[in-house]
Amino acid sequence: MLLCFLYGTIAYGQVYTGKSAASSIDTQSGGSGQTQYVLTRDKLHAFPSDIEIEGVIVDSTLAWCSCGYLCCAGTLKIKLTTMNGLYYKEYVYVVVECMNEISEKLRRKRKWHLRKIYTGVEVGCVETASNKFNTMGLPFYVLLDDY
Repeated sequence: MLLCFLYGTIAYGQVYTGKSAASSIDTQSGGSGQTQYVLTRDKLHAFPSDIEIEGVIVDSTLAWCSCGYLCCAGTLKIKLTTMNGLYYKEYVYVVVECMNEISEKLRRKRKWHLRKIYTGVEVGCVETASNKFNTMGLPFYVLLDDY
């Protein structure tokens, strides 16, 4: 199927091109049809390693599985309610392991202690995260406190 996507050849009696190929592959693999973005990292070290912020969840991408035999993660988009001198953007993006639903406790959370994800360092189930957010280069963080 991947070859069909790359070369636009015929598979299962249907010609796949461009967006229809990606949509077909996503649908056949159980996906939501939603664009998935990679988890961006701060290669230039322009953002702080650890931050404590105040903010609210405004959007999320749920993990594609529930943890147990498989390892997966979801992502959060958090809008800062109080500006932090170290982190100067309106939103911060966070990876949460095994987040296939948003608990009431996580939904009510306002204070966040976060650590930046580094290039080349694997952190739990982070690499298998579902992510619909185009962060425009802003780095992802992971939770350091419980939720």
